[in-house]
Amino acid sequence: MKLGTHALAAMAMVSLGSCSSAYAADKCLVAKAHYTLSSDKRISISFVPAGKHDEWGSDVALRIDTKGGPSYWFMFDSGSARYINMISTTDVKAPHWTPPTGDSGVRPLGEMHYFAWSGKYDFNEAYPQTTARAPERIFLPDLAETMWYRANPRVGLKHGVFVLDSCQ
Repeated sequence: MKLGTHALAAMAMVSLGSCSSAYAADKCLVAKAHYTLSSDKRISISFVPAGKHDEWGSDVALRIDTKGGPSYWFMFDSGSARYINMISTTDVKAPHWTPPTGDSGVRPLGEMHYFAWSGKYDFNEAYPQTTARAPERIFLPDLAETMWYRANPRVGLKHGVFVLDSCQ
């Protein structure tokens, strides 16, 4: 049975209680936050300053790191949906990188949804910003499917929640 994004988000919310954060997010800024996937410690995420661009809702990009493999990059789309959507892009730290515009540009992994919660399980609907408080937990409901069908090489994952594990 295929679950929709909202059903997966609800399941993640239920499982959040079993994921403890080693760091208090109220003491960590988004640009310094590092997270590990609860179901697979080989996968981590962090936020990287990417500058402010008119079409993007955030001044950071989300970087997904696979231990021993490549990194993948996403920008936060400032669309009209209630939830936050991310658009895949190339390495934002590469020389001459420019963000995708509108519906054009290189999007290696397509799109994914982003959900974030505080330590008190408050849903955070704000786009992450460099100087904002880091959420304690992040759920990317499309991650397992994206990493299996679009990443090269394929990465097999179970659904999990990213838990704040350090503030660098």
